[in-house]
Amino acid sequence: MPRIIEMPHNLDGMPLEEAVEFADYLGMVAVGFDRFTIGPPAIGGEVDVLAIQPEGLSWYRRKKFAAQMAIARGKRKT
Repeated sequence: MPRIIEMPHNLDGMPLEEAVEFADYLGMVAVGFDRFTIGPPAIGGEVDVLAIQPEGLSWYRRKKFAAQMAIARGKRKT
């Protein structure tokens, strides 16, 4: 039977920078958990962090090759 771990948190009113760090942490926990799970890996590697806000998208961390691909396609300026 799977074990459920609860983590009390307060997301209401969390500053954006803290929310970005929290999302990054959860992504890294998922990567670490999958690393030690039996069977082939389902996830892994670096975690991209993107904030979606009413005023638009903001990358906080993006894999180098993804950023280079966006530049090559003309979707992002250097």
